[in-house]
Amino acid sequence: MKQLLFTLIISTFFSTYIIAQKDLTGLKSIIVKVELDENLEKEGYNSETIKTDTELELRLAHINVIDREQYTSDNVNKTATLYVNIMSFVKEIGYTYHIALSTLEPVTVPRLDKDDYIAITWGRSALGITTGGYRGWQFIREAAKELVNEFLNDYLKDNPKN
Repeated sequence: MKQLLFTLIISTFFSTYIIAQKDLTGLKSIIVKVELDENLEKEGYNSETIKTDTELELRLAHINVIDREQYTSDNVNKTATLYVNIMSFVKEIGYTYHIALSTLEPVTVPRLDKDDYIAITWGRSALGITTGGYRGWQFIREAAKELVNEFLNDYLKDNPKN
């Protein structure tokens, strides 16, 4: 009974934090990049699952998702990379994980007279604890989707449909 109660408690811990909050107005295309740490990869999980989940949510909101190959000088000013980074600490009973979701965009720093810098213009992160195995992975996927939904809410607020 104690194990069941402990499992229920740790499988529901999840909190989010604002990293950056800038206007997303005018953003027309998104490139999705996902990185998982080696702990999750060793457990057999892969970044393609999270990438597919993320791209699907973006497409359902009618946001143009492009591949890196489609990124050209013509769309550089209206495209951002939506970067998903998932880190974890694996123990026998489950995972402690951190998910960071950020938009990365090229910026210019006038005092340095260069334009090849990348900055986080919008971001959220989540920290959680969950059980291991398939259920734990599903919980991590859901936590990532929650962050994507926060991005979509801000995107749609800044880019209303007429």
